[in-house]
Amino acid sequence: MSGAWSVQPGSLMRASTDWRDRADALEGTAKRLRLADQSGFPPSVEGAAAAFVREWATMVDDLAETARDFEDRMMEAHGAYVESDVRSQESFQEWLLQMGGGER
Repeated sequence: MSGAWSVQPGSLMRASTDWRDRADALEGTAKRLRLADQSGFPPSVEGAAAAFVREWATMVDDLAETARDFEDRMMEAHGAYVESDVRSQESFQEWLLQMGGGER
């Protein structure tokens, strides 16, 4: 099959973990941004600084949400591979039992 993808279930698990770690880091960054002290700015730019920080925190939150979605999708794909492998193994064992050549 030309252009087919070959995916290793273990790599899906590692990718999921990596996306989780990225999401954790991004969520921490967004939290720190929201808690950032803006009192050092002169009154003439305090509002603009607050708006800037809020906007960046929102953008980082959105990135964290995307990373969580990737994490979830990698875990779902990993689960599908594992489920398929288990079903295949069970089917093969049933066939062996029917043939009298396998033990459970």
